[in-house]
Amino acid sequence: ILQRDLKYGILVKGGGEAFQEGSNLDIIVFDKTGTLTQGGEPAVTNHEFLTKATGLVLGAVKKLEESSSHPIARALVSFCEKQTTVDMKAIIMDEIPGKGLAGTFISQNGQDKLELLVGNEALLSNYNVDISLTNRNTLETWKGQGKSIILVAVHETAPNSSPNPSTWKLSAILAAADPLRPEAKSVIQSLQRRGIATWMLSGDNETTARAVGAMVGIPPFNIIAGVLPDQKATKIRYLQKSQYKRRKSLIARSTTLAEEEVSQRAIVAMVGDGINDSPALTAADVGIAIGSGSDIAISSAAFVLVSSDLNALLTLIDLSRMVFRRIKLNFAWALVYNLVAMPVAAGVLYPIVSNGHHVRLDPVWAS
Repeated sequence: ILQRDLKYGILVKGGGEAFQEGSNLDIIVFDKTGTLTQGGEPAVTNHEFLTKATGLVLGAVKKLEESSSHPIARALVSFCEKQTTVDMKAIIMDEIPGKGLAGTFISQNGQDKLELLVGNEALLSNYNVDISLTNRNTLETWKGQGKSIILVAVHETAPNSSPNPSTWKLSAILAAADPLRPEAKSVIQSLQRRGIATWMLSGDNETTARAVGAMVGIPPFNIIAGVLPDQKATKIRYLQKSQYKRRKSLIARSTTLAEEEVSQRAIVAMVGDGINDSPALTAADVGIAIGSGSDIAISSAAFVLVSSDLNALLTLIDLSRMVFRRIKLNFAWALVYNLVAMPVAAGVLYPIVSNGHHVRLDPVWAS
């Protein structure tokens, strides 16, 4: 089995229990970035600058995002490298999980000091940054296209002064697109045909998440958006408690198949690739890591898709079901064998006399 798994690009780490759970999956939850999307080379596709001194701002954005390994951060760094920027020196840099980055920068000549926020709308809301109606309409358009939104807010001060939180200004709005994996839609459809419900977790806003879900065929009511990194495992446990197995049954006096819920809770799998996904991979009944993902995610999973191709997920499901069917068949064969052989070995045929001798097995064979 292990050789066959490796042949199809699947590494099994969870043993027989993982195969058992994998054969009975009811729900598969996908992380968006890096799992349904390629995650490797997202790019900034739209941008608008709203303040002057864009060279200073972009120089600070570049310096700030270089400290992050997030795919969107790499897209911003690549974008800034193509623009005219001013080299900035970092004084303070801080990460706000699930929201973005903040930092304080000063120009190399010491004449310009810049307080900077780079992140999503939740981050700017925390700092009371005003976003005009025109800009909100632009952002909604980008979200509807399935793009991730990046907002930049600045507060310029003299080098020795302290920032006033009430004077943050929106400096730039950007959108980044992370291409979907070409096989994502067909894999989602194939899973649904197998009777497995598909869900998606995303830290993106609801509009963007639903747009991506629509592209791959995940129902909007199966999308959980705005999830912070430390909330993913909680959402998995919520699904385990709130969702139940569904079975098909014939409606009375009809040949139509209908689904009905049974009291047993659903078996939930999580597919992810990042460090932030590792708690959710551990919390799920079956954790499935993308081979190109982080080492922590891979170490937390029961299965690893070595090829990073989502089609291997279908092979994994089919293989798990085949293995578990084989186990059941072996148990059935062993039961039949023992029901027949044990009485014979115990002497059930002894009363029968053939050629003047009782029929019995040699003790060596009977043992």
